[in-house]
Amino acid sequence: MIAELARQLGFRVIALIDRDKGGAAVEAEVQAACDVVIRLPPNHAIERAMLAGIPAWKIRAASATLTEYGIPDPAAGRTDDAMLTELYKVLHKQGLHEQMLSPLHVETGGPPPMIVAALACLASVARPGYPGPRVVDVPPMAPPAAS
Repeated sequence: MIAELARQLGFRVIALIDRDKGGAAVEAEVQAACDVVIRLPPNHAIERAMLAGIPAWKIRAASATLTEYGIPDPAAGRTDDAMLTELYKVLHKQGLHEQMLSPLHVETGGPPPMIVAALACLASVARPGYPGPRVVDVPPMAPPAAS
């Protein structure tokens, strides 16, 4: 694991992990290899974290731009729950995270709230002499609100 090598070289290692798959064994391995681990809420892959706390109507508007990459709009004709499920799949399978972030930024006027929270946690633990816990949880946020 790269984190173990970095620590052997004397680097302070901080990891930001999602918690969609892998379970306790993978988390324990990462924690053993790192100085501090920041965890997204349970059942949150990066796709879910990107959309948490954003109104569904703004997600729909951003999702419509994905047709520029040759895929059907994941939101078209779907209920909010079905739209989110399909959008999570498309972002993951097609690797369109960056392509979704730009229109989300336009729709919301800033970066996704959970990503901001994760980066704030990272900035906090990255301070020299950080005395806090070795595992820091990004606080959960409300799922996307209905249109």
